[in-house]
Amino acid sequence: WQYCMEDPDCGGMLCIAQRRQGKTYRASCSQYEVISRSPNAIGGIQSKNKDDAKKFFIHHIVEPFKKLPDYFGPGYDKSQGTSPKNELRFFATSQRGENVNEDDERDALNSLINYGPANEKHYDGWKLKIGAIDEYGKAEEVSVVERHRTIKFCITEGTRIVGKLIYTTTVEEMAGGRTLEESKLMWEESDPNKKDKN
Repeated sequence: WQYCMEDPDCGGMLCIAQRRQGKTYRASCSQYEVISRSPNAIGGIQSKNKDDAKKFFIHHIVEPFKKLPDYFGPGYDKSQGTSPKNELRFFATSQRGENVNEDDERDALNSLINYGPANEKHYDGWKLKIGAIDEYGKAEEVSVVERHRTIKFCITEGTRIVGKLIYTTTVEEMAGGRTLEESKLMWEESDPNKKDKN
């Protein structure tokens, strides 16, 4: 992952592993670590379906975040309580009818981590610093290749790569048919030993 982060020509990494190897936790830790120290950054999560993306967000982002010592976590928007359901926002807390504390607002990262449905177009038009696509080899009713064709533009500015994508899946339970063929195609087309000028 560090190699991917430091290589300006790398858009991310595919991680295919056995069950219980920690790939989802590694992806979520990598995403949190970058977003929680980057101003104006967005981390997006997709999975095989929206329910699984929500589970990733709750169990692998929010719950560990709540257990961190204060000095490891930036200030966050507490208007959704201590257990955000849709977005973890590193913004000054929204306050209805009151003046927002200017110091909190000035010091806020204005970054966030959220999740969405598995479809190809959900993050279309977003600028992602880190996208975590969990269980892409088990995607339901979505073309993982078409989704990647959309989301890869979310991590670029012109020809420059400005974000990274982490794709993870469990090898023993990969779906068959088109999803398996497309996962194999993504793997073959991502070989770092076969880079061309594009």
